Amino acid sequence: MDKIHHQSDRKKTIFSAIGVLITITIIAAISVGCSNQASSPMADSSEAFLNRGLDDYSNGDLDQAITECDKAIQINPDYIEAYNNRGNVYLAKGDFDKAISDFNKAIQLDPNLALAYNNRGNAYADQGNLAAAIQDYSQAIQLNPNYAEAYFNRGVTYANQADLGRAITDLDKAIQIKPDYADAYTNRGATYLTRGDLDRALSDLDKAIQLSPDHAGAFYNRGLTYSLKGELDLAISDYAQAIQLKPDDTEAYINRGIAYAKKGETDNAIADFKKVLELCNSNTELCQKAQDFLKQLQP
Repeated sequence: MDKIHHQSDRKKTIFSAIGVLITITIIAAISVGCSNQASSPMADSSEAFLNRGLDDYSNGDLDQAITECDKAIQINPDYIEAYNNRGNVYLAKGDFDKAISDFNKAIQLDPNLALAYNNRGNAYADQGNLAAAIQDYSQAIQLNPNYAEAYFNRGVTYANQADLGRAITDLDKAIQIKPDYADAYTNRGATYLTRGDLDRALSDLDKAIQLSPDHAGAFYNRGLTYSLKGELDLAISDYAQAIQLKPDDTEAYINRGIAYAKKGETDNAIADFKKVLELCNSNTELCQKAQDFLKQLQP
C-alpha cells in the first residue's frame, strides 16, 4: 500500500511531503448458506459444512474454513457457494492460484454469477494482473449494474493504474448506489488528494469518518490532506487517531513526525521516527526514511 514520500532539509528543518494514493483492501463477496430453504438431506449436510466454514472464516481460522468447504464440496461437487467461499479463503491466505481455480469452477457452474467474477477480479488484482482484474469487474457490473462493490473494486484498480479519472467515475457510481459506502468516500478522497484537489479530498474524508468513525485509513488520509494544507495541528490530531485505531501504522507515525518537525517539536518528531524503526522491519525503504530524518534532527 503506497503512502506518502518525503524529502527534508536539515539546515532549515523543513520537511516537504508529496501525497500518494492510498487504497483500501478490495471487497470480496461471501456466499451464505440457504438452510432455510427446502432441500434434500445431502444439501442440508453440505450447507451445514458451508455455514461452519463461514463461522471459521469470520473467526480467522482459515485452514479450518477450507476444511469445511472441502467437506461441503465432497458431498455436493456442484456446490457453487462452497467454491466461491473456498476461493475467498484461499485469497485471504494469499494462495491466488487456488483462489482463481475455485472462482473459475464457480463461474463454470454459473456463468451469470456476478460475485464470482468480482472475487476472481480481486485475486487477479492481488496477483498484479490489473488488466484481467478490470475485465472481471466489468463483467460483474454487466451482470449486475447495481453492484456497488464491483464499481468500488474497479475504481481502486484504475487508481492503482494511475487512471484517476476513471477511478473517480467508478467511485462516484459506487457511492450513488450505496450512499453510506465509507470505503468509497475514503478512496475517492485519496484520489482527489493525489490530484491535488484538497478541498474535495477533505469533504470526502470528512464524510467517510462521519459514516465510519473507526476508519483508520480515512483519518490517515485526512491527516495527509491537512498536512498539505498547512494545518499541522489538525494533521497531528488525525495521525494520532489513525495510530490509536491501527497501532502498527508506520506511515502515520512517520508523517506525524514530519508534522511535529515542521512545528519545531523536535522531541516528539524524534520519538515518532524511532517508533517507525521499531515497527518497520519489513519495509526497508521506510526504515531508511526514518533513519535519515533522525540524522537531521539529532546532533
